[in-house]
Amino acid sequence: MQRRRLLALAAVVIAGLPGCAGVPPSGPVTAAPPAPDRLDAEQRRLAQALGGTPALVVLDDDGALWVELPAARAFAPGRADVQPALAAVLDELATTLARVPSARLRVRLPPDAGGAVLADRRTAQVRVRLARAGIAPTRVHPGTAAPPGRVLLGAELAAVRPPPAGRPAP
Repeated sequence: MQRRRLLALAAVVIAGLPGCAGVPPSGPVTAAPPAPDRLDAEQRRLAQALGGTPALVVLDDDGALWVELPAARAFAPGRADVQPALAAVLDELATTLARVPSARLRVRLPPDAGGAVLADRRTAQVRVRLARAGIAPTRVHPGTAAPPGRVLLGAELAAVRPPPAGRPAP
């Protein structure tokens, strides 16, 4: 008897749930609005702020915003001094890094006649420039070599958008 009552109660509950057993829900179904995607917002902000410069802002699938700049506009040949175009990019990236404290910056430099020593000096100058803006030097990391003639700066914002399924956070 007890079992029959439980089965009858379960049948009533299941029948009353919209969408169960092929019964369509009554009334219009509205999805909750998506939460604002801060990574996309940062891409738009950077693209707008860097408009009119030779910088290109690209959002990749791995949770990073990459700013690409011609190497000749970033550093003088054989030198580590930050050129004005790169300074403008770094100032905007500092804003992004300040807005997302868990983000880090990956610096990818092209192969150059100065080799690893020059690349290290250039990365150090990027750290100095960002440190002046309040960004900890420990948040700036060297990356793999960039294609010839280009400097790539990647603000890795994995904390803002989870990585694609099956990939660990950076």
